[in-house]
Amino acid sequence: MKRGLACFDKLGIKCSPFPVDNDGGYDDREWNMYIMPKLYVMSGWERFFHEYIGYWAYKFKSYC
Repeated sequence: MKRGLACFDKLGIKCSPFPVDNDGGYDDREWNMYIMPKLYVMSGWERFFHEYIGYWAYKFKSYC
């Protein structure tokens, strides 16, 4: 959202952000979730770094 809004702002286009949760679903909170690591947690970090690095790359290339 941050990259997209910055690019639209640079072009002078007014936008209203509308985030959508793609990770919604069944909540399986059980006792073992507190002691056993989940593999999908690592994919969250991958997505975070993808957006973080992408934002700075857009800044560097003057896209936004």
